[in-house]
Amino acid sequence: MAGLKKLLARDYDISSTLEDIKRSINRQRQERIRQELDEEAAKYKAQGGGKLARSIAVPSKLSSASDLDALIFKLNEIKTQLALFDEIEVSFVVGGDE
Repeated sequence: MAGLKKLLARDYDISSTLEDIKRSINRQRQERIRQELDEEAAKYKAQGGGKLARSIAVPSKLSSASDLDALIFKLNEIKTQLALFDEIEVSFVVGGDE
């Protein structure tokens, strides 16, 4: 019984560590995206305003909640970028399975 308790505790420790690493990676990714966006916005604003033009590959079929979450995440990234641009142009490439 003691061995099982140790295994469960270790499993919890590993799961917690993995979640911490995932959060850290996501934070770093978001910061990198934010830096790239700031650089791009500065370039466009120096040219007198700007237009956000993006193309999103949309699978012709979503078969899981994670597929839908990935698409929503992409759209939310664009939504956060809107504040820095005067105009927006988003193209959807249907059947762009990744």
